[in-house]
Amino acid sequence: MRHPIPQAAITLNPETQKFGLVVWMPGKKPHYALFEVFATLKDALRYLDPHGERFWEDPLSDDDSIVMFSQRYKYGVAPTADIWKQLTR
Repeated sequence: MRHPIPQAAITLNPETQKFGLVVWMPGKKPHYALFEVFATLKDALRYLDPHGERFWEDPLSDDDSIVMFSQRYKYGVAPTADIWKQLTR
């Protein structure tokens, strides 16, 4: 069984030019959000993905408030269910 991967987005308020972030599980409402907290995109990325484990993509919609979107980890970075099975034998 595959475990769901938290999805994340970095947001931008065009009026204030401040960045924020939102995290949610697939098919669920956001469970973590910070809006207009970061002065730069780099600061938002550093907070949300400090070890560079996520694969970041362009947003799925034409919504100007979403700057970057992540729905998966880089290959080999996050442990998979198969790796956990091997480790817990």
